[in-house]
Amino acid sequence: MTKTIYLIRHAEAEHNIAFNIYGETAYDSPNFRDSNLTHAGINQAENVEFKLNVVPFQVVFTSPLTRALHTTSIIFKNQYIPIIAREDIRERYDRHPANNRKSIDKLKQLYTFIDFSEITNNEDILYNTPDDLVARTNSFINYIVSRPETVIAVVSHETFLKQLLSYFSIADTSLKNCEFKCVILE
Repeated sequence: MTKTIYLIRHAEAEHNIAFNIYGETAYDSPNFRDSNLTHAGINQAENVEFKLNVVPFQVVFTSPLTRALHTTSIIFKNQYIPIIAREDIRERYDRHPANNRKSIDKLKQLYTFIDFSEITNNEDILYNTPDDLVARTNSFINYIVSRPETVIAVVSHETFLKQLLSYFSIADTSLKNCEFKCVILE
């Protein structure tokens, strides 16, 4: 069964701006823990919503980090389809507070229309644990293949999406904030 998958990087977030100013050390700041979108990021997501609102998506998978959830909530605000948060499509599991999510209880309050049932831990137990990006990517691809939907959106992060694009043998794996690429999986 052929599947059309739109891979969407989250819109510009506060930690992205800080990185442009201060470099990698900005990611170490607790001020950017699970950072929010900037005004420019909100505008980016609104522009992508306009471009993708004609695509007949059947399901959306999103990272449970705030920047991805907010991006998802803007892009898919007028589409009444399942939106499922998944831990395995997050950014790196590393020491950076920017990659540490809020509790699921808090996120459920903020994003009531997103299904968090596939995330079993309320607190972020993955923060600062060893990360096997290749294993997460392979697992997620197997998960998508097993699903009945044929038109899918994935809202995630630069590192995870680069790995997915590499898996699909896409030469240019770069995605700017709120940029997307369409991949056909046969």
